[in-house]
Formats: sequence, C-alpha cells, structure tokens
Amino acid sequence: MNLGVAVKAAFKVPTLRNIELTGPYMHNGSMATLEQVIEFYGRQGNFHNENLHFQVSTISSSINSPANRADLIAYLKAFTDDRVRYEKAPFDHPEVVVPNGHEGNHEAVVAGNPLQADLAKDEVLVVPAVARMVRQNLAAVRPVVGALTGPTPVLTAARAASGDAGLRNSRPRRD
Repeated sequence: MNLGVAVKAAFKVPTLRNIELTGPYMHNGSMATLEQVIEFYGRQGNFHNENLHFQVSTISSSINSPANRADLIAYLKAFTDDRVRYEKAPFDHPEVVVPNGHEGNHEAVVAGNPLQADLAKDEVLVVPAVARMVRQNLAAVRPVVGALTGPTPVLTAARAASGDAGLRNSRPRRD
C-alpha cells in the first residue's frame, strides 16, 4: 500500500475531547490558544506550501469572519467536559494519553496499528491521574521546597520521554 501522497505535509490529529484544556496546540506546540490555531488556518498557514490540501482553502474561507471564528471556537470548547474543566470528581485530573510518534526509529517503524495492521504502532506518553486534593497539597508545599532547593525544574521533551516528572512511556523498556 502506497500512502506517500496521503501523508505529505500531514500530521496526526489528536482527539477533540477536552480540547480547551489540551494546549499548546499544533505539532510543535507553537500556538497557545484555540484562537491562534483558528487564525492560522484562516490565513492558510504562515508560508506558501505547494503540498497544501485543497480543502484548506475551503476551510479558511469559511472562518474569515470574526463571527464564524467565534462560533467555531465555541463549538470546539463544547467538547470539553465541565466535570474536567472544573475538576469535579471523578475527573479531578484524569489520566491523559498523549501521542508521541510511532514505535521504531529513524529508519523503520513497527507495524501493528489497531486501526490497520500494516500501519505503524503508536507510541504514547501517559500522564497519570492526580486528584485535586493531591495537587492542592503540592501547591502548598511547592513554594517551601522551591525556597529550599531553587526554582522548579522545567519539564522538557527529553525528561518527558525518559519518564521523569511523573510521565511514563507506554512502550516497555528494552534494556
């Protein structure tokens, strides 16, 4: 099966569930808000792309007016569960599965995607669930610990991939 044309200049699309709370957006995290994403597609990107899908111009023409943009953003925010938005049980902070590429390396990927066996298996990071009470207790302790140890470290992609800072990789270690 040749998917070469179908994947040119394309990125995997994550779920819309709780999208209001899942920023930053885009494949590289370059946009902080949904408003920035909608504006980006409204102008058809930041530069000319000869591989741009023909539907992008149709989409951008439909979100050129401020009213249409506001309607689209309201529609997208409707996918956010109020129990998650306001941290109400049982969704104080649910486990979140974040796509993180595919199993394999720069030369080959591992087949076995549940959607189609000959597609690459997804690799994900899992952010474990944290109850609101635990986070509130951590928030109270963090300034004290910070005063003793210095600034809170920044979570980097490398630390996230290594399983540091509460993130764990779903792929078993191959030591």
